[in-house]
Amino acid sequence: MKQTNLIIKKILYSLFFVIAFVLLTAFIITNDSYKKYQALESTIIYDRNDKIIQISPNRNDHFQMSVTEVPESLKALLVAKEDRFFYYHFGINPISSLRAVYTFSNRGHGGSTITQQLAKNLLGNEQERTIMNKIHESWYALGLELRYSKSKY
Repeated sequence: MKQTNLIIKKILYSLFFVIAFVLLTAFIITNDSYKKYQALESTIIYDRNDKIIQISPNRNDHFQMSVTEVPESLKALLVAKEDRFFYYHFGINPISSLRAVYTFSNRGHGGSTITQQLAKNLLGNEQERTIMNKIHESWYALGLELRYSKSKY
């Protein structure tokens, strides 16, 4: 009986430390994500009436600006096209990831969730598609999911 209790305690302590490690890492990883996102914004020049005169490309040669509201129809289309299970996973869709590994040689389907795509952009890994980058993006995506609500990004 004592041996069983000792094993259960060890398992519970290990589980506690794993959960604490994941949460702490997620917090640390995503702590600077908002700063990274702001750094990707384009320079915008306004006139005295707050009308946009010019939008300059950002460091990636893209045009990006923050918006406060996104129409529900656009959200629905984006989720339907890019990640239909967006509201049901924690940043990583294991089924899509396995399908992507299986079809990797055919380049048939992508396995990234919307959260992983955001992580890829924030990390600057758009051009380098390696397994290590994919693992890093997945870990970062998990951190984003734990830190922010789905409506935040």
